[in-house]
Amino acid sequence: MRFATGFLAAALLTAPAARAQSVGTAIDSLQTTADSLAADATSGSKIPVVELSELRARIEQLDGGVASIPQAERRDYAKSLIAQADLLATARTASDTRSLEIVRDVNADLMLKVQARQLGAANALRGYVQVTVHTKRASGEVRGLVVGANPVALAGAANPMFRFAKLSSPTSRALPPGRYEFLLLYDNVVVSRQRADIGIASSDAIDLDLVVPSGTAPN
Repeated sequence: MRFATGFLAAALLTAPAARAQSVGTAIDSLQTTADSLAADATSGSKIPVVELSELRARIEQLDGGVASIPQAERRDYAKSLIAQADLLATARTASDTRSLEIVRDVNADLMLKVQARQLGAANALRGYVQVTVHTKRASGEVRGLVVGANPVALAGAANPMFRFAKLSSPTSRALPPGRYEFLLLYDNVVVSRQRADIGIASSDAIDLDLVVPSGTAPN
């Protein structure tokens, strides 16, 4: 599958910072775009109705549960959602094949968010998962790398939306549930990109091993 790269990725990465970080705004945007795509479907669209039905169901489930997310966790959650909303909007003018890929990609991310729930709390969504990253080679942990993460909607972007505060390894950060491309940087250069899903099985914390390619600093 292809994701946003180059200019499009840069535009999507800066877009959330350009407007209020609101979970409600993001969900409204997702709903509006999904409704628009569904309306197109009635006149012979490129996206199967079943795909759009699943997407709209995920959005409705999020809309019914986001009130449970603590206020302190909503800013990053909104950024993650807005990245998906911006990507979904590009489906309206993309090719038939790409539009279907986009809908499926967004739906997969939203599904993780829907499934990440507070244990023992009815319809209470988990606002974040504590992610501890270990950067490794065969010989063991590699220290001195910057770790960042972007929603997969922004795969290929040069700068991470979410940056871990400390150098590896290990290093930890809270991330909203979703699908991510993790970046490893050394001396401001991206040396590795690896993908991982965060929020599976409603875990509140996970340990993630990322491989440092051989021949890249630090040695």
